[in-house]
Amino acid sequence: VDIHCNASCDYANHQGLPVPQWNFISVNYCGDTLTYSKVHQPTAQTTGWNGVSHCNNCFVLSKTASPNVVFPSDTVTYTITITTLNATAQTVNLTEYLPSGFQLMSTYPPGPNYLVPATGTKIITVRGFFNSPVTCENNYNRVKMITQLADTLWDSTCVQVNHLPCASNALVLRDGSRSSAIFGLLPVVNQKIYFEGTFYVDESLYLKNCAIIAAPGAKIVDVTSEPLTLDSTTITGCDTMWAGVDMSSVTLTNKIYLINHSAINDAEVAIRSGTHTIIGSSKSSLEDNIRGIFYPDISGSGSSYVTVLHVNSSRFGLKSAQLKPAFLPQSFYGDMPYSGIEMYDVRNAPIGDSSGYIPNYFNKLNFGILGTRSTISVSNTTMDNIRKSASYIIKSGRAISCAGVKSQLVTGDLKVNTSKGAVVISNSDIGIFTNYSNLEANNCIINNAWSGIVSRQCTDLLHTTVSSCNITARKFGINWVSNNGATQMLAMGNTISVMNSSDTSCAGISCQETISGGGDGNYIITDGNQVSIASSGYGILMRNVLAGQVTYNHVFQTGSISAMSTGIS
Repeated sequence: VDIHCNASCDYANHQGLPVPQWNFISVNYCGDTLTYSKVHQPTAQTTGWNGVSHCNNCFVLSKTASPNVVFPSDTVTYTITITTLNATAQTVNLTEYLPSGFQLMSTYPPGPNYLVPATGTKIITVRGFFNSPVTCENNYNRVKMITQLADTLWDSTCVQVNHLPCASNALVLRDGSRSSAIFGLLPVVNQKIYFEGTFYVDESLYLKNCAIIAAPGAKIVDVTSEPLTLDSTTITGCDTMWAGVDMSSVTLTNKIYLINHSAINDAEVAIRSGTHTIIGSSKSSLEDNIRGIFYPDISGSGSSYVTVLHVNSSRFGLKSAQLKPAFLPQSFYGDMPYSGIEMYDVRNAPIGDSSGYIPNYFNKLNFGILGTRSTISVSNTTMDNIRKSASYIIKSGRAISCAGVKSQLVTGDLKVNTSKGAVVISNSDIGIFTNYSNLEANNCIINNAWSGIVSRQCTDLLHTTVSSCNITARKFGINWVSNNGATQMLAMGNTISVMNSSDTSCAGISCQETISGGGDGNYIITDGNQVSIASSGYGILMRNVLAGQVTYNHVFQTGSISAMSTGIS
């Protein structure tokens, strides 16, 4: 408290009149009486309190938010500050009323009782984020504190959550919106649309020449048997990933079609299939997604897929320099997409099955096509840069992979052929991989692979045929391991080059069994295979194999002759 006094007229021209003594008496909040007496002195600044409090119920409660203007998914920190001026430490009861839509990121502090110091401050923080925009006046966060003497104190603050900039000039669909209420049955043409959360497709919906932007973590959920069609339409994440299109909520035969250069980008899963979903992608893009088309493993549910898949002239993988940042609380993902097409228990999966289309293109993925307990055919498809990503638990690098599960006696079946167009795989770790699966690979081209074709556990009367393929590899052209009990492991008419001059274990065609006493995989290497190796390794290798047949092949060696180089072993 500053007190400013001016001399009155009585003091005019009376230089010897003394300035009177000032006596100050005050009573503070807690009832302490404070007194002080002072004769005027120039620049006097005084206090009448010794700093010792006799209070037992003196508190100030405040609540703040930082920052208080944000976008969805931005981190907000709420801070509760309790300031005390008491003789002893006190216990208070605290209740916080967080606004709806606020998602906690931090573990909420223990409570509701808190011991606060006699004098000083107690600070409690809560961190989280909002999923969707909301105005400040509709977004208050209140806190209530009850003291030991049953006094109640309140404070509050609010946060303004704005639309992301990419929602400007767009039709904004609120979380929970339904297509029937917004669009009816009419085609939606030339619209910019922003959806904040979950958007339900509950009637036939045709989107033509539309630009659709998804908020962080937003998703489209199909709940109808009527088709969802994207015609020259793109769906992208705003500045983070979004969840994707979920077709799995119903057991009906639902349908999704992408045509005429449509695109689904930046999704955790671009299309998640239901058990009866018909998926068609023609001349379209499913790039920059963690997974492109995904059939989740439902083997434990008692259900199975009765589905149809047609993919032609479509693109998968990484198109941008990098994937967009994650939405919260999205699971960790790697530096490239995990899979282009991934399926479990799908028994009808033709990829590139129609004539007259340019090839499908898969680029920069951990898996290109991944099938488990599935029947897959691949034609008219180009793959490039399918590499192991250290970011994922399963580090693959397999362009085309098909596996059964031997413990369940459920096999896979893979056909790679050129009936509708060439299959070309370049710059990938493994071109074609099978495990407990049939394989027919004909006329495929595999360039600069670590291993061109790998087959394991082709047992229980399964079969593998690789014919008329052109393979260039650094380790193995064909690598067959542990196939005892196969009906046939046949390689014929292939052209294989293994160009590794320093690895003595590499081979053009390698057949190896691991069981004691040798294994009979019915290996037949015949009919004009052309095998070239550099100055080390094997042309054709049979190891621990019973009754292998190697006939009518040509083995060439380039570079200097090495004692460790063998034509046929």
